[in-house]
Amino acid sequence: MNRTIMTAAIAAATLGMGHCAAIGQPPASGPAVTKSLQGEQHVSMDTAIRKFYDLMVAAGARNGADKVDVVALDKQIREMSHDFAAGHDLTPKQMEDHVVDMAHQLLAIGKKDPKTFDSFENFSVALRGPN
Repeated sequence: MNRTIMTAAIAAATLGMGHCAAIGQPPASGPAVTKSLQGEQHVSMDTAIRKFYDLMVAAGARNGADKVDVVALDKQIREMSHDFAAGHDLTPKQMEDHVVDMAHQLLAIGKKDPKTFDSFENFSVALRGPN
């Protein structure tokens, strides 16, 4: 009986290890890819996130996150955030606060990783986290 259980355990572990090795492995090379399971909502969010990225870049984030005029950026974000609020069941003030907080967090990430604002893909990975 012990021998049967041991054989079954070894077989299960061996099959499981092969299965785990095939799942969740990053590609051998190439940039990180951000994917979403949010469907159509994701398309509209990508447009909003793209505008957010463009605003961060226009504010000078590519030149160094520590060189961005945060007060001016916050003002621009607050103006832009009203458009985002409508589709997310948030008041304009709640969305403003949320997006301003995200901008500050991304600037902090950008100080540690200067490539954060080099591309929309890098920005998306910083915003959403790696796959």
